[in-house]
Amino acid sequence: MDLRPAEIVAELYAAMGRADWDAYARHLHPDFRVVEADCLPFGGTWRGLSGFKALVERVFELFSIFEPRLVRLASADDAVLAWVEMRLVGRQSGKAVEMPMIEAFLFADGKLREIRPFYFDPERIRAIL
Repeated sequence: MDLRPAEIVAELYAAMGRADWDAYARHLHPDFRVVEADCLPFGGTWRGLSGFKALVERVFELFSIFEPRLVRLASADDAVLAWVEMRLVGRQSGKAVEMPMIEAFLFADGKLREIRPFYFDPERIRAIL
């Protein structure tokens, strides 16, 4: 049975909590990428499953706690928006920040092609590092 894009996004949020990379591999488009804001120390475009794993590794080098809590999904056709409440603790500073963010998930051919996070206040993230 084919999953709808919103069902795939919900499954991937659950998979992240388990570090279930096989779930990601099943749903990623061959041209998959994550595009992070360049102003962040993990900014840039991360390509493929290996790039996504490298991004996650980089994030956990910077943060001792990185907890995205999915609040709500909204979807239309081949796009899903995820409202997420983030809790971050800088690994070196021990300082914490909580803030909302939106992640845009774009699909092509039934597969996840792009994730583009939009942080409410990127400067607050940089400040805890």
